[in-house]
Amino acid sequence: MLKLGLPNDFQTRLELLSLSTDISIHFFAVEAILEYLDDIENRHQAHSEGHGQSGMGEAAAPA
Repeated sequence: MLKLGLPNDFQTRLELLSLSTDISIHFFAVEAILEYLDDIENRHQAHSEGHGQSGMGEAAAPA
């Protein structure tokens, strides 16, 4: 289980999206995290194999 403290505007956007699509907030959160992890893993693998820059550190750390 993961508990996230999201900024109010993020929470509002997720709630509105969930209501308008009848898809759970949980689903959207999991999909976003999985997409982000895939991206980071792919950049790390490319960097490890010497195929370009990793891009690590480009994303801002959460406040």
